[in-house]
Amino acid sequence: MVNPKTVERLVNQQRETGSLEPKKAGNPTPSQLEEHKELLITPLEAHPDWTLAQYCEEIGEKTGVYVTTGAMCRYLKKQKLTLKKKTYRSEKASSEECQQERLDYWQEVKDVKPEDSPIQI
Repeated sequence: MVNPKTVERLVNQQRETGSLEPKKAGNPTPSQLEEHKELLITPLEAHPDWTLAQYCEEIGEKTGVYVTTGAMCRYLKKQKLTLKKKTYRSEKASSEECQQERLDYWQEVKDVKPEDSPIQI
């Protein structure tokens, strides 16, 4: 009840590897970007606010290897490189005075019922 081609493939695998264990799934082909890793890290450090498309364009111009944004994203994830943008808060926002103002405001509005609110939705 098994396709003869499957039996042939398993017999060949047994001869070559000495095992009938299933092969690892996935495509073993390395990324086109692997050989240009050093050229890729430079723009990442120099321009952390660029989009994936901009990195693809830059690498394409420098190396002649043009990849999609999806391929770039997968490669960066595999290398554990992140493109998360930094968020900056005003120094005033963390000051003691500003924190006290926020606390005072929340104390004021905590007892206001939604139906008593001057803002109508």
